[in-house]
Amino acid sequence: MSSNYQTKILICTHMAGSCLTSNVYQPILVGKALRPDLHLPFIGDDSGENMSTQNGTYCELTAHYWAWKNLNADYIGICHYRRYFDFAATDGRINNDMFDISFDDLARRNLGDPVSLLQDGTEVVLVRPSYLPRSVAQNYMLSHVPEDFFILCRVILKLYPEYEPTLRQHFFCSNRWIGYNMMFCRKELFDRYAEWLFHILDETERYVKLSGYSYQKRIFGFMGEILTPLFFLHNCKKIKYRPVLYVSDNPGRVSNLRYLYNKIRYNIAFGLVGKKHPQSADPLGKFYENYFQKDGIVI
Repeated sequence: MSSNYQTKILICTHMAGSCLTSNVYQPILVGKALRPDLHLPFIGDDSGENMSTQNGTYCELTAHYWAWKNLNADYIGICHYRRYFDFAATDGRINNDMFDISFDDLARRNLGDPVSLLQDGTEVVLVRPSYLPRSVAQNYMLSHVPEDFFILCRVILKLYPEYEPTLRQHFFCSNRWIGYNMMFCRKELFDRYAEWLFHILDETERYVKLSGYSYQKRIFGFMGEILTPLFFLHNCKKIKYRPVLYVSDNPGRVSNLRYLYNKIRYNIAFGLVGKKHPQSADPLGKFYENYFQKDGIVI
């Protein structure tokens, strides 16, 4: 790991358990303000300027906010207690997006030097995309509340209209899922990302109706998963992608050939059906206009 720079990679966790800990890897307890009786031997997201009490809807993004407001570093990364970047992986013709690994194997593994990946003009490292049989927009609407997705799109285009070409391309014309709210980049770029992200989510929060269901309640964390790649795709000329190492008690593995097979068949399915979806050309969700009016939503 490069020693000439102050580098921090936050590991978001909400529970006691094994996490990598070093001068670079720093676990952070998210939602600490909601768990006053949980005392773990590392920092919480409730110190300094924070939004720890909103972890129920923002998930690991409360760690992003904490890092933005409180962390002093030259380079910053975000990962999770079960998901780590394999910075040592190389680009090849056939590349998987995720590998299962035990924590013991993870602790022994050389994860690589992330700073070295940014020395050739690369601006950010994101997770290697997985491929869907549908667009990013269609996938989000199948998994979450469609009206919320179009509220988000309207807010983005209201606050940052220059993002419309990137939004149309990534949300409606792409089947590449770049998830988990993980990245590694210079702190200056991260701060720009965080300011943009929380500006959008703060405005979106004015309009959406929080679900009573425990899963859908995590709405802003889910929105972050599609906003994070949108920001970097719009602002960065050179991006590198690295696979995720998933910490599992029973590690298995999807082979590179299986990954390639899924990529090919999902790309074919997306090419035949996904791009022809009627909502692909409707980032403002005009189909839902009547529902928005009934709810008094005007964006």
